[in-house]
Amino acid sequence: MELQAYIRILLRRGWIILLVAVIGGVSAFAFSKLFIRPEYRSTVILSVNPGRGADYGSGLGIKEFLWNLSERMRLSDEIAQTVGDRLQMDLPPDTLKSRITTDPDEARSLIRLDAEEFDPIIAKELAETWAQVAVERRVLDNQKLDQRDRIIMEIVQHARDGRKFKPRTKVNAAAGGILGALLGGLIVLVLEYIEAGIIRSPEDVERYLETPVLGLIPPSGQRPATAATGQARAWWQVWQTTD
Repeated sequence: MELQAYIRILLRRGWIILLVAVIGGVSAFAFSKLFIRPEYRSTVILSVNPGRGADYGSGLGIKEFLWNLSERMRLSDEIAQTVGDRLQMDLPPDTLKSRITTDPDEARSLIRLDAEEFDPIIAKELAETWAQVAVERRVLDNQKLDQRDRIIMEIVQHARDGRKFKPRTKVNAAAGGILGALLGGLIVLVLEYIEAGIIRSPEDVERYLETPVLGLIPPSGQRPATAATGQARAWWQVWQTTD
């Protein structure tokens, strides 16, 4: 299909693509606002300083060491139970653990702890309390270890009121608009396919047969009042000259 044909299709049916894109974007925006419950995230940063130095107590590299430590902190049933008791949250440990994520930063020997909740204040309290309990547990564990094997963990950035991270309304609206535009384009293609074999005007005849139209004959027994109405009501016949 030539470029001119695509341009002609866009000029004739582009409004369909635009309309469906707008409907998709507005629908996604409204759905995000009305039906998706906002979620909030609060963050605590902890520093980790092993007493042994470069080998981190067990011959592991810093990346593996911090990852193992952060995973134990995140998956600890004891920490989850203690946090639930302190905050008086009547939730099982597994549910609390599902709301905690950790991300070790080996370059700076830090662990980022995130708590996600539907309330910004609860998110803050959950993150702060989880970090505090983890530090307390670390202190108790250190008392059983030699000085060289101890791991010093401290909170270097306390939790703040949670920031909303879901739903991402603008992103959802943009995605809805893009999907709507794709759907609109598909609708246009289907319409063009359905109408591909229908001839409605002399231009269609010339385009499909690649020959000029020399004349038009209206239906027998009828005389159109005007050229325009005659063309609209006529059965088209094509006359061609041949050598």
